[in-house]
Amino acid sequence: MTKRTVFMLLLSIGLILGLSSAAYASDWTSFQKNNYNNGVVDGVAPSTSSFTPVWNHTISGSGWVGWDGAPIIANGTVYDIYFNGYVYAYDLTTGTNVWTNSAVGGGSGSFELSTAAYDTVNDRLFVALSNGNSSTSTSVHAINGITGATVWSNTSLSNFPANHQFNSGIKYDDGKVYVANCVVSGSTTTTGNLTCLDASTGVVEWNYHNSAAGFYWATPAIIGDYVVIGCDDGYVRSFNKATGALVEGVNAGDGSIRGGITYDGSGYIYFTTTGGSVFKYSFNSATGDIGNTATAYDDHGTRMTTTPTVAGNFVYVTDDSAVIHCYYKSTMSQRSSIDLTSTWGGIKASPVVYDAADGYDYVYVTVNAPTAPASCVYFDSNGRNPDVAGTFGPAGYTLQGVAIVDGYIVFGNDVKYIGCFN
Repeated sequence: MTKRTVFMLLLSIGLILGLSSAAYASDWTSFQKNNYNNGVVDGVAPSTSSFTPVWNHTISGSGWVGWDGAPIIANGTVYDIYFNGYVYAYDLTTGTNVWTNSAVGGGSGSFELSTAAYDTVNDRLFVALSNGNSSTSTSVHAINGITGATVWSNTSLSNFPANHQFNSGIKYDDGKVYVANCVVSGSTTTTGNLTCLDASTGVVEWNYHNSAAGFYWATPAIIGDYVVIGCDDGYVRSFNKATGALVEGVNAGDGSIRGGITYDGSGYIYFTTTGGSVFKYSFNSATGDIGNTATAYDDHGTRMTTTPTVAGNFVYVTDDSAVIHCYYKSTMSQRSSIDLTSTWGGIKASPVVYDAADGYDYVYVTVNAPTAPASCVYFDSNGRNPDVAGTFGPAGYTLQGVAIVDGYIVFGNDVKYIGCFN
């Protein structure tokens, strides 16, 4: 298939060096970019078959260990959490290691799944750690984003019991930090908490405890005065973000919700389930009410643990059989899909989408397979005719997706590699 070439005007190196860090076109301050988890790129992104390596680092470690939480980007700096809880900061354009904080982490486990969040006003990075998921301690920390110094740490076992894991993305909003955790038992969770902390002090403001199930990969969305989150019990719940009061809970009835909630900015939330459905519910941002009946959903039966991305008229999701699906936003009926199964394994990562001016949506995904690089797939303006635009990065298991700012793509994988492309 012939694809129209995308011409992008990137800032010159000299201009970049002459600007302050605050002059970057956009930031990617938490899981799937922002508090709506929408995963849509501002500005430009590489979208041709050529992805140029800019920099990369391979950190020491043994076995299949590496970067299992997605990176974030703020003020020209990439932040990510290594499997042992060490927090690294890299210059976006040069890859220079700005700082490393080893004080808050240093676990003996094999992975950290939570994605950090950043407060760009006060230059604070917030991380939730499970001590390498060794189930010996859990904690939440604030780090100075410029210097790497620890600002505060909440290691209270009464707030964060030792057997809990932070496997979901953190959100920062209006002076508060929101974190979710779970107790894992085999393939299920048995309990979990959604907790709000004061961003200045780390003091717990409120806590919601679910005694039946936990929050696994279930990153919340912050919508107006409300926190909306899915759970392993299949419910999506809305809370008053100031008080923690439960506003409403709706059971989607199709397995666990192990992905983030996406808000489209116009009255609808989207999420996937392990039963293989993509749901669209109405959401009242003034009251926190969730529609009691799904407006629309599609059930194709294959397990999904990713967060939908809403770009223009379409919704993009991925599944455990390495299929990228495109749905009509209005009806949630499937428009098209592309199957990467014959080449690689399943996709756990949430898609990131660049809605380009050339009439194509470019979808960036990573794949959880030992032979898989990251991929860019494009769909035309009608959501049809998908094809692979190109691949980038080394092969290796990759759980989380990419972050894109100012034409730079960053991701890490389970072969201890973190790299940047443009």
